[in-house]
Amino acid sequence: MVSCSCVYPHPILYEWIADFERTADLQVRTTTHWTGTQRLSETYRWINTVPLREGTDALRVNGCELTVTNDKGETLFQNAWATSEPIDGDNIVALVAAGRSRWKVENENNNILKTQGYRFDTIMVMASSIWRPTSPH
Repeated sequence: MVSCSCVYPHPILYEWIADFERTADLQVRTTTHWTGTQRLSETYRWINTVPLREGTDALRVNGCELTVTNDKGETLFQNAWATSEPIDGDNIVALVAAGRSRWKVENENNNILKTQGYRFDTIMVMASSIWRPTSPH
């Protein structure tokens, strides 16, 4: 099973990526396809075995990024993921698809829970007040 997690800006990780960009060691694959209404370019960038944070004990991850642009060069989508799976030119598209699918499921689930009347924010407040320790009388 492939697991990809969305990566939020980790300064050290992006410093490593910037260094690999300067030395041309960052792997890049670009594909172009027609959607029926517009031509989109998908640029995949990836790097293996980089630290997620500072320190010698930092978790090493394999990171990938997808940027989707239109004919005008406008960025329509951009996101990055971290995985324990080694990334190469043969599996980058599948790994990004897995990461996007996981993000979509989590995002839609959270939106439904928040907007469709489930009111988890209220339930959590009520539960925390119910289980709050009371002082003995």
